[in-house]
This record gives sequence, C-alpha cells and structure tokens, in this order.
Amino acid sequence: MNIDLNNIPEHIKQLLLDLADKVPPNNRADFMKNILSIVGEYASKYPNTLFYSVLGLVIGETLDNILTFNIPVINEYVQLSGDKLGQFGFIAGSVKGLFSDKRNIQRQDELSEIIIREVQKAMKLHESVVSTQTIRDIK
Repeated sequence: MNIDLNNIPEHIKQLLLDLADKVPPNNRADFMKNILSIVGEYASKYPNTLFYSVLGLVIGETLDNILTFNIPVINEYVQLSGDKLGQFGFIAGSVKGLFSDKRNIQRQDELSEIIIREVQKAMKLHESVVSTQTIRDIK
C-alpha cells in the first residue's frame, strides 16, 4: 500500500525522521520505505490501533518531557525523569486500539454471519416455493 506523505500528520513525519537518523545512512531509504508500507497496512486493517499507538506515544513523550526536572542535592543536581513514558504510552495505546479494532472486527463478522444466515433462509424458502409450484404445474 502506498501512503501519500501529505496525509501523514507532521508530528509522525518528525518521529519517522528522528528514527531514520538513528539508522545507518546506507539503510535509511529502505527503512523509510518499509516503515511507511507497514504503517499503511496497519492503518487500513487496524485504524484504531494505529491512532491510539501514536496518541499514547505523543502523550507519553509529552509527559516524559514535562516530568523531567532537576532536584538540587548538595552541590549537584539529580535529574528526575519519567523516562520511557513514550514507550509505555505507545504500548498502552497499541493494546487499547487493538482491543477496539478486534471488537469492531468481531462485530463485523457477527453481522456477516447474520446476513449469510438470513440469505440462506430466504433461499430455502424460495426453493420451497419453487418446488411447490412445480408440483402444482405437474398436476
């Protein structure tokens, strides 16, 4: 699946660029191509998972930056940080979104089964009516 870069939010573009900076230069193009392909697949199959994952990551990174502060301790500063909150937020968001997507998929499957069952009933009724008419025509 191809993704139009104009449809990707700016903060996601920046996140991908930051990640790409950590990849060796000779592998960056493949990394970006692969990650965009994967994101595109998940966006179409699991839209809630992708949304909540990104939301969790953004909230976690924001809290991580807000909760980082220095505490003065005898001639030194100790830095207190909510380190890894971005990763925790990403994981929590992913789980929440995945459950939401799975619930939606289950509802769609149940609805499909109901429709198939009703179509089958209608077909049986139609076959019954047709066979009754055929018997009348023979008499």
